[in-house]
Amino acid sequence: MQLEIPDFGEEIERSKAFFSEIERKQIPQATAWTLNDVAFRVREEEKAEANRVFDKPTRPTQNLVYIGKYDRATKRNLQVRIWVNDWRNQDKYLKAQIQGGPRELKRSERLLQRSYQMPKGMYFVPSRAMRKNKFGNISQGQMQQIISGLGAQSDMTNNSKGAKRLVYFVDDIDGTHAVWQRTKRGAKPVLIFVKSAVYKKRLDFYGVGKRVFATEFMSIFERQFERALRTAKKYEQNRAGNAGR
Repeated sequence: MQLEIPDFGEEIERSKAFFSEIERKQIPQATAWTLNDVAFRVREEEKAEANRVFDKPTRPTQNLVYIGKYDRATKRNLQVRIWVNDWRNQDKYLKAQIQGGPRELKRSERLLQRSYQMPKGMYFVPSRAMRKNKFGNISQGQMQQIISGLGAQSDMTNNSKGAKRLVYFVDDIDGTHAVWQRTKRGAKPVLIFVKSAVYKKRLDFYGVGKRVFATEFMSIFERQFERALRTAKKYEQNRAGNAGR
């Protein structure tokens, strides 16, 4: 999933007639610097938006924007790409938050379906009794314990053995179809099976990017254009000085 800040090549060619020769030469460089600055401003604003709309977002969710070295604009390629970070399938989770609709299956859900523990077409949600981390999520360690305890790991050698294998089980008890955990007092549901996991649009990823571009591009460009001209003039002065020696 990506947001592209548009290519300015054609607009620059049309505008060159209004500038001096030295200015015309520096427009592409100034534009490239501007596009990259805008992209990193988008990254800051996307982080602020994530903190606003999510309750206790994890660090990967806060740092949802990724701008690679080869995604940045250059004076020969006046376009920059902004990606949703795919660290630990972050982009798949955030896709539903950005676009709305059903989310994709998690790896743990696919494992439960492949091992016939959870019916196809279903998802799971953590129960209230499930212990969660400070972000309100199931920790990776907990999930691995459950998957291993159910014998659902793709690598069978990673599955629990002996008494540990008996801690978790799947059953429909009193109308609650779930993964259950045996306790000293009986059993409690930890992952409840549901028929849908539909999300409303919450994170205005594209809107934030367009808003930053619309409101900040020109002010940043003016600053970067002056920088490019200073750089060019200094280069010409040094070049003239060296030629006179």
